[in-house]
Amino acid sequence: MAKTLKIVAGTTARAAADRLPVLVAADVYFQDSELAGMPVVRMRGDSMGKTLRDGDFAIIDTTQTEVAQGGIFALLDDNDSTIIMQVTPVHGSRGRRILCTYANPPYAPFELTLGTEARIIGRVAHRFTRYL
Repeated sequence: MAKTLKIVAGTTARAAADRLPVLVAADVYFQDSELAGMPVVRMRGDSMGKTLRDGDFAIIDTTQTEVAQGGIFALLDDNDSTIIMQVTPVHGSRGRRILCTYANPPYAPFELTLGTEARIIGRVAHRFTRYL
């Protein structure tokens, strides 16, 4: 049975009602691959612009949860919603706060506190897209 996560790509209010299946990368597709066993999430919305488009599939490496170098991560927020966005550590916060930004400029950046407002699920390691 597939696990289910709520995925946020855009506004939290819209995404709170969405429940999307998380497909587990089956060994039949990724046998003997670094992708074997990684969760695969389908994106909805335009918040990540051309980086991760609506309908793209993001493969999450749950072993990579360190945000010191920044990158695109999947987060679980305090509403139990999964958000995929660009994350960088806030200077001077000793790794406790992160700046969350989207690739699509109309979406405003914001800060979250790790451990209370959000936790890192993993880094987006790969994507599959229907666009060329």
